[in-house]
Amino acid sequence: QNIHYTLDSSSPTVKSTSYIGAFKLDKSAIIQAAYFFDSIQIGPMLSFRTDIHKAIGKKVLYNSKWDGYAAQKEQTMTNGIMGGLTYHDEQWQGFTRKIDLIVDLETTQPVHTIAMNFMQLIGPGVYMPGEMEVLVSSDGINYQSVGKVLNNISDKESTLTFKRFELKLPQAISTRYIQIKATNPKRGYLFTDEIIVY
Repeated sequence: QNIHYTLDSSSPTVKSTSYIGAFKLDKSAIIQAAYFFDSIQIGPMLSFRTDIHKAIGKKVLYNSKWDGYAAQKEQTMTNGIMGGLTYHDEQWQGFTRKIDLIVDLETTQPVHTIAMNFMQLIGPGVYMPGEMEVLVSSDGINYQSVGKVLNNISDKESTLTFKRFELKLPQAISTRYIQIKATNPKRGYLFTDEIIVY
């Protein structure tokens, strides 16, 4: 009971909630935790964001497969865990070609926002996609494009950079299947951690 955590992105103190085991979340949160001994924080605070969204736990079809960085394999894109500051954290999945993924929501339901996070670190050849396109289908056969998000991060930006490619639809649409395509104009690595659907 020496680990204390918060769910509102504030820094935990010895008076914050004690971690005693698994707990459930019913909404997105930034979880921050730290270890305390005699009211003194020992070691660094750990922080990660969890997004409660419609694609968590849903099956993903890979029309293009990851390359070199499998992360959690087929579970990576819908496990609800965002990547950290390094692509070695087993949450960032790496692609050397374009990305082409389909998530099956299992039932037809209203959707208004689709997003994916990407990182860029030019030294080892990790770049942003040129664009991310979202397509939807009710039957898994006929897909219709509902929009694109263009990259606005310079490929000259040499520091570690993250961008959330987020498509917000003007009004919700009902769909079961969501296809996401991301181009790879620099032909380097694309790293992404989650398909996020609201």
